[in-house]
Amino acid sequence: MKNKSKERNSAVSSSRIGSYRSRNVIGSITAALILIGTFVLFTQHTHRLTKLLQSSIEIQVLLNNGLSPQDSAAIMELLATQPYVVKKNGKPQIRYVSKEEALQKLSKQLEENILEIARENPLHNSVMVNILPQYHTKEALQGIKEQLEQEKAIFEVSYQYIAIDQIAKNVRLVGLVTISLAILLIILTIIFVHIAIKLALYSQRFTIRIMQLVGATDYFIKKPFLLRAAGYGFISGVIAVTVLATGLWGLYHASPEFKKAEDWVENAVIFLFLLVVGMLIAVTSAWIAVNKYLHRSLDELYLN
Repeated sequence: MKNKSKERNSAVSSSRIGSYRSRNVIGSITAALILIGTFVLFTQHTHRLTKLLQSSIEIQVLLNNGLSPQDSAAIMELLATQPYVVKKNGKPQIRYVSKEEALQKLSKQLEENILEIARENPLHNSVMVNILPQYHTKEALQGIKEQLEQEKAIFEVSYQYIAIDQIAKNVRLVGLVTISLAILLIILTIIFVHIAIKLALYSQRFTIRIMQLVGATDYFIKKPFLLRAAGYGFISGVIAVTVLATGLWGLYHASPEFKKAEDWVENAVIFLFLLVVGMLIAVTSAWIAVNKYLHRSLDELYLN
């Protein structure tokens, strides 16, 4: 009996209170954070590229033939002051297209010389205007068209509403799918990490009971486990962020199209979010697991 007692005391004293298998826990949390981070970054970059696509949508303002350069410039100034025009670094995204330039582009698309058929240029000088996404509704576009066509210098305002509406529908669908997948992914991740920490703490259940028997309070018992869980969560977050940042840097340099959505400030916010989530999930799971063993009888500890 004395030998068994000595072995148990030796085992308890040699084990560090609050310690448990770190590799499995850190590996599980890291994998979960990489999965969450990949999804969040993909969603964020998709959103950025979608905004760029929406901001590139243009309406065509056809000008009457025979306008003087001063009248054309006045229309350009008028359009530049409109609230629905996209602005980059304070500069309105509008561009003048001469009818000669438009004819050259159309001839290239049709692969034939239009002047040989029409004998004179049938096109108009025009102004291409990038429209903000919030004005992509049918009512807003129709309002813009009616407002501009009241100007005597403007011949017609045209836009492809079907294409604009389809892009808007796709954006809404992507948003709905993204939210659904995000909720599912978060739930699965929490369950996955909780099981990993619960299994890791299983070997410490008798240490927890011995601490109870010697009069330790619940807070005193939980504290080392929670601190270690927070440490594991932070380490996992650092590893996950390093992997994701390296992969993101590689994608930016490998894909010019993907690089258009580059924004390291927003990326840094996401990385900080992952660090906090890693620590939060780890601490919460450890608290639940330790609390479970604190309220189990000795017989139940032997059973599971």
